[in-house]
Amino acid sequence: MKVCTKCGMVIDNDTITKCPQCKSEKLNLIVRDQNGNIDTDATLKKEENNNVSCPYCGSTNIQLMRKKWSPLTGFLTNKVDRYCVNCKRKF
Repeated sequence: MKVCTKCGMVIDNDTITKCPQCKSEKLNLIVRDQNGNIDTDATLKKEENNNVSCPYCGSTNIQLMRKKWSPLTGFLTNKVDRYCVNCKRKF
């Protein structure tokens, strides 16, 4: 079972990757214990693992920078690059 972080819709199908209501891709897995109750500790651990970290130094201090234009086509683009604030690398 998953829950959408944007609209809060609960989704029973675990194979769905996008929210059918708001089309968001940010879905958190709801973990249940043996009695069928929601295990909040395991759910929070799953949410903590979703943080973006630098593949070079492991820092979670990341800055997003928009690309203004593409050097290949010369057109404007909506792409975003991730930069690590600690080691100053792009990934």
